[in-house]
Amino acid sequence: TNEEAGDGTTTATLLAYELVKRGMSLVDDGVNPMTLRKQIYKVLPSLLEELKKLARDVKSKDDISRVATISSNSEEIGKLVSEAMDKVGKDGRVTVSESSGLDTTVEYTEGMEFDKGYLSQYFITNSERREAVIVNPVVVLIRKKLSMNNEVMPLLERVVGRSKDILLIAEEIKGDALASLVANKMKGIVNLLAVEVPGVGDNKNNYFEDIAILTGATVISDQTATDINKDFEWLGEAERVVAGQKTTVIIGGKGKKEEMEKRLEDLRTQIKEEPSKFEKEKMEERLARLSTGIGVIKVGAKTEIDMRERLEKVKDAIGAATAAREEGIVVGGGSALLMISKLLKGNSEGEKLLKEVLETPARRLMLNSGETNDTINKYIQEILENGELGYEVEQGKLLPLIQEGVIDPAKVVRLALENAISVGCSILTTDALIGIEPEKKNE
Repeated sequence: TNEEAGDGTTTATLLAYELVKRGMSLVDDGVNPMTLRKQIYKVLPSLLEELKKLARDVKSKDDISRVATISSNSEEIGKLVSEAMDKVGKDGRVTVSESSGLDTTVEYTEGMEFDKGYLSQYFITNSERREAVIVNPVVVLIRKKLSMNNEVMPLLERVVGRSKDILLIAEEIKGDALASLVANKMKGIVNLLAVEVPGVGDNKNNYFEDIAILTGATVISDQTATDINKDFEWLGEAERVVAGQKTTVIIGGKGKKEEMEKRLEDLRTQIKEEPSKFEKEKMEERLARLSTGIGVIKVGAKTEIDMRERLEKVKDAIGAATAAREEGIVVGGGSALLMISKLLKGNSEGEKLLKEVLETPARRLMLNSGETNDTINKYIQEILENGELGYEVEQGKLLPLIQEGVIDPAKVVRLALENAISVGCSILTTDALIGIEPEKKNE
């Protein structure tokens, strides 16, 4: 959930816990777990479709600000995220880094994002976020399929003479070539991040050319006569690179600005003259990717602990706001899950179980706010009759939550539900589980 949407882990965990707890009780009473699983997955598509119908498009900067504020529990962060996302546009990317001062600010720089992530978990530098981050790397572009040790080691030995911080981008990296890169990273010989370019055919070549112009690198291939032993002019540079499991963001490429401007102008001309609708759309994607740039929220703090906390809040806010822009927003406070539960008529044990699970976030919210079970049941019935309503914690009553600014990204709710069902059903249908006892603290 966190990997794809950047938020919603608490909801996913709560739903999975309730699914397993209630499901285990049914299994103990003799219900077949595989039957439960089939019944749950049978109704899941209709629930997701109903959630999609409930979603509203994000129409304003204020909507983004509300989502980011709720996710981070900070109006300041909410406003910063919404301003940054508004500035870079729908095709731009907002990321986060530490500031050297106390203030939190937003900077805008050249950059791009593409749909390929790190090739090995051993490149990860932040285990909590599952991210690989590398600062001020040199950039190596190789338009080749690399599989042998001798295809990468001479190149690596040469580059280390210039910098130990290296971003290596190739057409394909596998086998002994990837193993050698990982081994050198693990030994601390280099601080390396290896990724592949996305696409096929000409689209793959376009990515190489775009990254080359952004970073100032020269693409090495069998068709070029680049002499890597002569100098280091074929290396590109970037301020920062962040890679996840599925995406990579290059921030602050050091390519020549005039060359980038020429590339953008050439693309605009080609778009006007291109007769093929498909090719025109691909060119428009490239233009957006190269021209929108990257917004970097530089987080300031007084202490290291405060810094870590604020960084995580900003990352969660960016993830939630991005998800809202992609798939819209729904009523918060667990009300959206309550509304889709209306589709479940209790025709099977699986439906009955899932209906109870979908009510849990709203019930838990009210219970934790001190409401009695009778009041909770009354409120839930009112929400089911009017999907605009939800429980507002600070005022302790039902209100039209979207008007109050209490909203959730539809994507976050969807992923929380999908992942909770996936994990919960896997546990229910497992013959045995290994539990790890917590370490006992010395008194």
